[in-house]
Amino acid sequence: MNVHRLARFTPAVALLLAVTLLSARLASASDTYTPPPPETQTWKGVITGGGARAQILLQCSHPGTGDTASIRATGLRPKGLYSFWLISGGSRRGLGKAPYQARADASGTLTYKPALGFCPSGSRLTILVNYHPSPSKSVQALRGTVAQQ
Repeated sequence: MNVHRLARFTPAVALLLAVTLLSARLASASDTYTPPPPETQTWKGVITGGGARAQILLQCSHPGTGDTASIRATGLRPKGLYSFWLISGGSRRGLGKAPYQARADASGTLTYKPALGFCPSGSRLTILVNYHPSPSKSVQALRGTVAQQ
């Protein structure tokens, strides 16, 4: 092969080699990328009504999929049955699994920690707690707002 011909191809070969090496390096860098941990969204608040009081904590670690709620209520009817709801954007969603209910103990205290199955949106959320004196009847017991922290 002629020396002059080889001199013409050398810059093209060098450029091709540089692009190949750079592509390989970028590919290996993307293989080691670890996304940042998901942002946790938290709403807290206390709602009261009729002598009852409930501390509310909602947390979502994976926005869009939801996580957990924690509700501790006192001053409820002893052994009363209650359901828990989130009102947002004009719609009502149950907290936890249907029928979204828990029963207070003999002293009127209740702890309810359901998985949400969704992540609420908004800086302020309305929580509704209904008392069920019979299977076919529901009475609003507590209603209040929790704020995003």
